[in-house]
Amino acid sequence: MKRFTGRFFPFWIALASSILFCVALPPLHWKYAIFLAPLLWSVLASRRVERSESDAKKRGVLRRLGRAVSGEYSQIWFASFLFWLFTVVWVSDPQTITTVGGVVMSGYLAFYLPLYIGLCRAMNRMLRAPIWLASPICWVAIEWVRNRMLGGFSFAGLSHALYDVPMFIQIAEPLGEYGVGAAIVLIGALLGEAFTRRLNADGKGAERRAVRYVSLAAIVLLCVLIYGSSRLSYFDGLESDARDAGFPSLKIALLQDSTQYRFPPPKGLNKEVSDKYRALAFRAAREEGGYDLIVWPEGCYSGYFFDADDDYNALINSFDTIKVGSETLDASQIAEKYPKYAALEGAARLDAQDGLIFVRDKMISQRRGMLKMTAKLGATALLGTASAVFDQAGVPTTHNAAVIVPYVGDETLVDQIDPAELTQAPTSSLVNEDSLAFRRYDKIHLVLFGEYIPFLKYLPDSWEIKAVCAENVLGRGRGPSAFRVSPRESAARFILAPNICFESSIPHMIKAQIQEYKAADADPDVLVNVSHDGWFRCGKETDMHLATHVYRAIENRRSVISATHGGFSAWIDPAGRIRAKGTRGASEVVGVDLVSVKGERHGRYGNVDLAETWSLCCACLAFFIWIVALSYDSAKKRIDRKRREDSLTPKQGDA
Repeated sequence: MKRFTGRFFPFWIALASSILFCVALPPLHWKYAIFLAPLLWSVLASRRVERSESDAKKRGVLRRLGRAVSGEYSQIWFASFLFWLFTVVWVSDPQTITTVGGVVMSGYLAFYLPLYIGLCRAMNRMLRAPIWLASPICWVAIEWVRNRMLGGFSFAGLSHALYDVPMFIQIAEPLGEYGVGAAIVLIGALLGEAFTRRLNADGKGAERRAVRYVSLAAIVLLCVLIYGSSRLSYFDGLESDARDAGFPSLKIALLQDSTQYRFPPPKGLNKEVSDKYRALAFRAAREEGGYDLIVWPEGCYSGYFFDADDDYNALINSFDTIKVGSETLDASQIAEKYPKYAALEGAARLDAQDGLIFVRDKMISQRRGMLKMTAKLGATALLGTASAVFDQAGVPTTHNAAVIVPYVGDETLVDQIDPAELTQAPTSSLVNEDSLAFRRYDKIHLVLFGEYIPFLKYLPDSWEIKAVCAENVLGRGRGPSAFRVSPRESAARFILAPNICFESSIPHMIKAQIQEYKAADADPDVLVNVSHDGWFRCGKETDMHLATHVYRAIENRRSVISATHGGFSAWIDPAGRIRAKGTRGASEVVGVDLVSVKGERHGRYGNVDLAETWSLCCACLAFFIWIVALSYDSAKKRIDRKRREDSLTPKQGDA
């Protein structure tokens, strides 16, 4: 039987793999079909196509273009493009114009499948590595790049098809999400190798080799499941022992509503949604036993949280008649401590003074009002909101933020708080021992075009689009900020590590933040994500986002809680099991009763993270071999061309 014939064979195989990949992911979620996609990829990678002599001699732009468009890698790219077009269709939900962005994104992401095939072939040719061995290395390489290129995009990975199969995905602890994808590719490639060898050979020898590959795939699967079972048992024991020992628990209410958004949001929609969440919070407070912490999703507490990047009370006291605190600075002290303000003159200084007085007054009145809200709720509140942070020149920078509002007691205690305590700043430092202080985390990893526009400052000021885009541009946060929360009537403290929206999809960022917390002696008990998925019509994006939370829980062996508007508010335990989850499209309160479980984590050795190290090594190896292969092919073509030219050149003495 002739091996892998047909001009459009690559397209049909790649399209079949794309369909299998699609049905394995939500919403269909025929999860175990995911092993068949890399099986077909291994068939493509092991295929050899030699260009004919006549093909090589073709001339003309149109002929060359036609050959390129109908070429093998172009066919694979087009099939992959169709997959991504369907998979990220939710990108077009916020506004019709974002459909263009979805098409461009799909075109970019489609390059990774032909690149993966090319990497596998290069490693097979240059190192004589079998395709089944090269496949997982090359898959990790492209996933590593995809998670970082252009800000990173880690949705719709192979591993996300199995995010609700806890026994299989425990290898994400030492090897990261990359390891789960590599295991899927390895098993699929082994089955593919068995399939192709059996299909293209005769005799008992071929059958025996096929059985060996199937057996090896079964052994890999068995090892993964045995490891997963042992880790699940370990964490079950830890939690059981903690509860039996009477360890304190933190009762958390995760709020969820599903009002859908379009861009730009209709006037009054933000206020309407904010009121819904306030009502949900008070519904949670009325439940039997109440809660210690109530969490709002991203951007669902309307308005700005006013803050300052330093304590400006002493500075403001030098020019304002209303004093807060006892300290006042003279001119020399102002110049030393606040040089940016001191450098201002005339109208600019007056504007700065107005801005600083404004933000101080706002901070006092707003925070007192927020404390009265938590007094009525009987719980600490974590608000997904926007922050307006003023510098010493009175200029604000806006951020996408998460703000912790402490519970200090009844309203009479709130009225007795000194105004100086309500203007403490900065509230975004890494850690603060005072669990009764306001704290703020500003989003660091901004969404391309949604929260920042590349090169916007270089556009001419006369362009109207610059002013329109600038309204959506947000500042980047300075770094992680831990929140400390105590259960009511308990001295115990839980450390929360917040992140916002798609930051949960970036494994290396979350790991780096946790290491910063640990270095500051603030090892987090729970990771908290606040998200706004109300732009995506409760579709497949919500499942993809939930999958990222599952992998962050396993990789860091910490519980993850997520309050999500338009998606799933959920609690995932350190073993990656979804313990509580909201209903799709519902407006409800998701209750969590969380005990801190910090078990031994495999894969972290001092400052070395095994998952990040091995994935980087895979990327370096695969791309180095690929570049060597391309260089070798280029050099070979030059040599062959030179030989052909020499053979056509008449020699001296020829008649």
